[in-house]
Amino acid sequence: MQLSGVPAANEEVEFDHNQRVQNDFLEFQQAADVTATQGSARSVNVEAGTRYPNRFLLRNPPEAAGSVTTEVSGFSIENARAVDSEIAQFWTGSLREYDSSVVVFRPNYNVYDSAPETAYEHGVAYNRHPNGETTLMGTAEVIDGNRITLIAVNGSLSTASASALALESEPLSAPMQSVSVRDNPDVTGDNIILTLQTGMTQKAWSELLDDEPNNIDSWTLSGGELTIVLDEDVIYDMRLAKIGVGSGYTDEQPIYLANGAVAPRFVELGGNTISVEVRDQFNTVKPGVDVTYNLDDGQGYFIDSQGTNVGGTHVVTSDENGLAKVVFKPTGGTTATISATADFGYPGANPDDNEIIIFEDIAVIGGGGGDGGGDSEINPAASEAFELKSATLTQEKVGNKNNIGVAYVTFENKGDQVSIEAVRINSFVDNSQSASNKKHPDYAVINGTQVFVGGDYINSFATGFKIDYQPGEEKTYRMEFWDEDGNPFDVDEGDFFIYSIEFEDGSISRYFVVPDGQS
Repeated sequence: MQLSGVPAANEEVEFDHNQRVQNDFLEFQQAADVTATQGSARSVNVEAGTRYPNRFLLRNPPEAAGSVTTEVSGFSIENARAVDSEIAQFWTGSLREYDSSVVVFRPNYNVYDSAPETAYEHGVAYNRHPNGETTLMGTAEVIDGNRITLIAVNGSLSTASASALALESEPLSAPMQSVSVRDNPDVTGDNIILTLQTGMTQKAWSELLDDEPNNIDSWTLSGGELTIVLDEDVIYDMRLAKIGVGSGYTDEQPIYLANGAVAPRFVELGGNTISVEVRDQFNTVKPGVDVTYNLDDGQGYFIDSQGTNVGGTHVVTSDENGLAKVVFKPTGGTTATISATADFGYPGANPDDNEIIIFEDIAVIGGGGGDGGGDSEINPAASEAFELKSATLTQEKVGNKNNIGVAYVTFENKGDQVSIEAVRINSFVDNSQSASNKKHPDYAVINGTQVFVGGDYINSFATGFKIDYQPGEEKTYRMEFWDEDGNPFDVDEGDFFIYSIEFEDGSISRYFVVPDGQS
């Protein structure tokens, strides 16, 4: 009985214990996911050690003390370009490399010598068997449809115990923030590539990558390195996070600036709030970072939190949400350019274009002067005004391209007879959600008349450009835009421009034109 019965019974004890440890690791996988997605710490007890039941007149071996340790790992992302121009200064397609770790339970049984090690890496819990095979313990998706989810583990563990261990997950760069990325649409074969260091085998990865619908072009596993090539022309929802285990983990440093909300498209004479967001390489916001705002061009000043005029330069510290906010009050003109810069002040933090964000040619609503004289107002709508009645957007063939956005802008003369002397397009602002892969418009063709964006007033008109208006008369102008390379510019909903009209009496009216059916 001592020689055969006890070992057999203890092997069953050890097998049952190993099953419980696997369940503990599944709980840790779920806890780590909560930490990554919600930014809250979690703790799971891992039953590292094995105790044998007392057996009357028979002797048991010593308690088996298992260990929980960490191993070096990592992953990289290449060719991922931000769809949103607000963060395109960091996600430019360059290679981004991330350190990580694998959390491993190693049993130390007395009898059950075919027991697997149990591991957690890249958000996935699995078993490593002595024969070299690996088996998944649950479901977790690095790629799920068009969603990319990668969790980095930081810290060191090397603990053996005959009892339970507390395995904690701390939010170091969390909660996750979704970033929309894609390949370069102008370059064939520029697919997004994910490279993961892994201890999992081909069979296990095949279960994760092949069984579910996804947008994977191909994947290979060689020498412990998994390479995933994603499909082209797909917008991916990328979510990254960093969690800490054990001890010795490090916080993430700030590395780039993003617009704190939709980029300011206009500011009013009464003042508007402008903000930028400080982020780390996992796209998580960072508080307590100084950001310097500077008025690079235009007329106006910044206002501090006490309501004081602080001039054309102001330093603001990012708040608990990573936002550095400032109020800018224009004093005139038609546009303003404001820059926000941050000196992160640590080694390796100098990708220059990641530390500055420029709000260029923000339209000043209610501003006058600086472009040819005369007083002006924005979108005059008085009973005797020359009024902007509507601005609509249609898809047409322009040049040799189909489905190009063209604006149709209608004016109505609600006053006495009036004649147009000259026109100007002060500025054009792209919708922030669509501008990252487009050139800016260089000029417009308005009923046959070419008008440059930001150029001088035009007072020489094509035959189809209506100049004289009788009382109550209205006219619709077709406005197609072109870029500096002579290609049609596709106007999107949310794009807008400032259009100025000088009348024969020297007065000027300005119009805030949003060609989506609203004005």
